[in-house]
This record gives sequence, C-alpha cells and structure tokens, in this order.
Amino acid sequence: MNAIRVHATGGLDALHLEEIDQPVPGPGQALVKVAYAGLNFIDIYQRLGQYKMPLPFTPGLEA
Repeated sequence: MNAIRVHATGGLDALHLEEIDQPVPGPGQALVKVAYAGLNFIDIYQRLGQYKMPLPFTPGLEA
C-alpha cells in the first residue's frame, strides 16, 4: 500500500510517498481501507517537529 511517511522533521520536502507493507490486525482489531485522509494542524506540527513523534511516522491522525 502507499503511504506518506516522514523520516525527519522539516518542511514539505520531509513528506515522502512510499510503498509500505499492509498492517495486519491483531486479535479483536479490524483493518479499515482508507481511500483519503485529511490533515489537520497537529499533523503539520508533527512534521515540523513542534509536536514530537517517533520517526518515521505516517501523518493523518483523523483517518
């Protein structure tokens, strides 16, 4: 599957489209197909490094 990933904080050049493995749901979990995801201010703060996230991460908490 394709995902936008952030490996280092920074500007728009920190966003990279990558092919990643599809996640496997654990017991009691479901895998939901998301066609589109919006970005919010928190995603921008994470990309800029103003809100610390473990790297790498995939923005789009509201999907």
